[in-house]
Amino acid sequence: MTNIVAGRFELQVDAEAATNELFREGFARDQVSRFFVNMPGQHGRFAVGGDRNVSPGAHGAATGAVIGAVVGGFVGLFVGFLAAPWFGTVGTIAAAAAGVYLGSLGGALFKLQDKELEPVADTDAEPEVRQAGVMLAAHAPSPERRAVALEILLASGAKDIEAVDGLWRDGRWADFDPVKAPSVEHERAPEEAR
Repeated sequence: MTNIVAGRFELQVDAEAATNELFREGFARDQVSRFFVNMPGQHGRFAVGGDRNVSPGAHGAATGAVIGAVVGGFVGLFVGFLAAPWFGTVGTIAAAAAGVYLGSLGGALFKLQDKELEPVADTDAEPEVRQAGVMLAAHAPSPERRAVALEILLASGAKDIEAVDGLWRDGRWADFDPVKAPSVEHERAPEEAR
């Protein structure tokens, strides 16, 4: 594992300027990597798409769908029996099937309702997801190189600056995880941001 300093830029031109500054300060081409990070949820880590196998917001939807299907099926069956003199057995089966469908849909949607969110006490908490943008990463094996890379990223307006122990291989951050939240190293003070 080695020390990697990285920051996110919203504009390609800003990331390019910071890359050139790293080169001027003596970083070699194989010590600097620039790549794009997609929007959260758009990393395609699974064959069906997305970043996670199961959406955290879908918790309980399957249970709701099953319960809704059972209840809807019984209601549809009852309505079908009442309508049997006019529509026959086909009407009973159709009413039961419609009840199962509508019940499963309603049960799943009921479980997906927005829950009451707890207020966030700490407004300075680190972001829960990595935001999209151009990532600029530099391999900084010594504390001096790390300080230089941090200074350049700060001066260039990088966001979510982080210094991590990671795997640097073939001129790139090999174990970068776009789903993992950035471990923010340094936030610009309000007077620095002006």
